[in-house]
Amino acid sequence: MAVAMAVATAHLRFSLFPSKISHYPKNTRRLPFLKISPIILSLPRTICVSSSSTSIKAEPDLAEAESDNSPNNQTRWKPITKRKVAMRVGYVGTNYRGLQIQRDSASTITIEDELENAILKAGGMLESNYGNLHKVGWRRSSRTDKGVHSLATVITMKMEIPDGAWEEDPDGIALADVINGHLPYNIRIFSILPVNKYGRFDARNECISRKYVYLLPAEVIGIGNASSPEAIQSHVKEFRDTLQLFEIRKMVGTAVAVKHALLPKDIIKISLSRYSRIVLPLAPCEVLVLSSNEFSPSNTSALNLELSRFTRSTGVQRRVNDFYSNVLLPEVAKFLDPSKPVWRVWLDYLDQCSIPDVEMNELRRAWTQWQENSNSRQQKTSY
Repeated sequence: MAVAMAVATAHLRFSLFPSKISHYPKNTRRLPFLKISPIILSLPRTICVSSSSTSIKAEPDLAEAESDNSPNNQTRWKPITKRKVAMRVGYVGTNYRGLQIQRDSASTITIEDELENAILKAGGMLESNYGNLHKVGWRRSSRTDKGVHSLATVITMKMEIPDGAWEEDPDGIALADVINGHLPYNIRIFSILPVNKYGRFDARNECISRKYVYLLPAEVIGIGNASSPEAIQSHVKEFRDTLQLFEIRKMVGTAVAVKHALLPKDIIKISLSRYSRIVLPLAPCEVLVLSSNEFSPSNTSALNLELSRFTRSTGVQRRVNDFYSNVLLPEVAKFLDPSKPVWRVWLDYLDQCSIPDVEMNELRRAWTQWQENSNSRQQKTSY
């Protein structure tokens, strides 16, 4: 069984690489899907099509997962001082109402609800600050919506920490594991690093790119079990050529609608123009993963070096890979069957997203007129 993987990097320059087809290793669960990984807010643009094979592991037993949280079974440290820290956090968003805490809804559980509780129990937050994250300078590199997953959310805060927290643990793994002991198995802090001694760092404003991975059943774009390598390449190329710089779920939803001939190809060009506001279909959220961030701290290169441990440390990356393989991917795999409700309901909804020819022709005429007026203004300005 061949698996197609489309990797789309949102940049300015097109550079297309040839497709490669590979097969699943023996004795693994076969799961055909397309993988679309756009890096948002980076230059230049490249789109490559390659292939991937994935072995799906069983979801870990909750008790077993939590038994490995802390190597020394410590549940709370003795806070000595307050330091500004950065945490790399991963989570499965399926059962949560997004990342950001929502104080106005007592029945809504978010990722930050769980993190705040766990940090308090571990000794990283004073009880007087609990319930008001602004008091600890809480900042996040990005937000994710309900059902979206992450391997790379970076959160900064002023944390109460024990003495010598990083002396024998420069990656901050032991510190993270104490907090992990109070978290459910589907939320993990991979690393905690100090940042304040190098000056100010804003996780939100200094994040210059975010990489997302979106998985969808290959059948959704016409690839079946009997598809030949040539047919797979043809389907992937047609789908890939439709991808443009959108919000990721809108980009995928529109590309699938065009592939199903529900929307014309020029809807992309028209919708990207500033004159129009066209409502385009959003693809399901359950298979979207924030996989990495890139930062450009404005203060010092020393901070850049410190934060690079999030991605360059083999110990941290091993923890990220383990969480992805053993916890996140099995959960996402539940939503990769095109016959299951998520995709069946969405495809039924997609059938209603077509635009009548009369309205589409009106849009084309309006877009053409807008283009002509815009060009005319530019010519007058150049004189």
